[in-house]
Amino acid sequence: MLELADKSTSLVNNKEQGQTGFFQNATNKNNLFVATKKFVTNPKNQQHLVTLQNADATPKQKQLAYTALVNQLAVEMQMPITQVKLLLNNGNSGSYSRDTNNIYINDDKQNNTASAIQVLGHEASHAQDHTQDQDANYTNSKNYKDNREEYANKAGKTTTDLLKFQFDNNDIGALATTNSHTGNYVNTNSNNRVINPIISENNKNICTRE
Repeated sequence: MLELADKSTSLVNNKEQGQTGFFQNATNKNNLFVATKKFVTNPKNQQHLVTLQNADATPKQKQLAYTALVNQLAVEMQMPITQVKLLLNNGNSGSYSRDTNNIYINDDKQNNTASAIQVLGHEASHAQDHTQDQDANYTNSKNYKDNREEYANKAGKTTTDLLKFQFDNNDIGALATTNSHTGNYVNTNSNNRVINPIISENNKNICTRE
């Protein structure tokens, strides 16, 4: 995330081109480090840590854990508190909505917890961009969009790497290496599976304007 060998970073900030400067990069990485550390070491998040290690976690448990993490990120990244909503049968792995300020994660496309956290970190970066640049007239340019997408990819990977480090450093264990998608459907033995009401409501109410 924080190297100069890509188009989304530069020696100094260039907002019109969607480029993050060297010192802002360093600040962003430190914010992610602090956020993941606070999330892992806060006793109130104990159950969320268990959820992130559990391949059989339910949609409700996942949403609560992901939301707790992204809101710790929001504090350090100076962006509005948001919620994470699970989806199914949606084309993207994840998305951020400017209309609802929600982050959406498509659980169908997540094979393990690390994958979901990477999507979460990616979309949190887009949420931060919207907070900082929402009134700017350059956000529709191709260079801006391409560079912020590249930067968000790196932010997602960095978030995952740092969360894994915090789990290891605090002797918590590992993130779940599989995802059983438990509870995504309420009658899995039926030929016409019914989506969990929580996810069904999210699917109906999603706003995808990023």
